[in-house]
Amino acid sequence: MKNAPDGAGPGADPRFLGAVATAEAIERGVTSPRWPQLGLPVVERGPLSIFPLARAANTDPEEGLARLWRQLSMELSFIYGGYDLRVNLVRREDPYGVLLADAGSVGAWSIWWRVKESAVVFVRSIDLEREVDTLAFHVVPRLWVWEPRGLPTGDPEPHDRQLIHARDAADVAWVWPD
Repeated sequence: MKNAPDGAGPGADPRFLGAVATAEAIERGVTSPRWPQLGLPVVERGPLSIFPLARAANTDPEEGLARLWRQLSMELSFIYGGYDLRVNLVRREDPYGVLLADAGSVGAWSIWWRVKESAVVFVRSIDLEREVDTLAFHVVPRLWVWEPRGLPTGDPEPHDRQLIHARDAADVAWVWPD
C-alpha cells in the first residue's frame, strides 16, 4: 500500500484490504482507463463508474458498515492524502453531494482524491427500500467534485459545460451486481 503505515487497517476484515486493493487498481486503470482489464465489478454510466466494495443488510446509519466506512475513510485519507493534502471532501450541499444524498448517501461528506483528470469518491449509501448498506468508489471527471479557484470568472469552456451537464444528469443510485 502506498504510504500505508506498518500494521495499518483493521487486520481481519478482508473487505478493508479488498477496498484498498481496488483503490490501487483504479489508480492504475485511470492512467489507461480500461475497467474490464482490471477484473473488478463495475457499474458504468457514461463518465461515472461505480466500483462496489461491500454490502450489509442494514438501515441504521450508526450500524452496518459504519465502522468499516470510518476505518477506510481514515486509511484512504492517509494513503491518498498524506502530507500533501490531496484528499478533499464532497459535502452534501455540493452539486455532486446533492446527487449522492438523493441516492441515499450517509453522512455529511464523502472523501475524494485526484487521479489524473479523474476523482475517486468513497461513498457509503443506505437503500431504505431494499434495506441494504453499501460502500463504493465512484470514479468521475474531476470537475464533478472540484471547481478551480482563482481563475477568471465567466462561462465555462464548452467541454467543461458538457461535464457539468453530465454531472447534473447523472444517476448515481445503483443496485449491488450479482
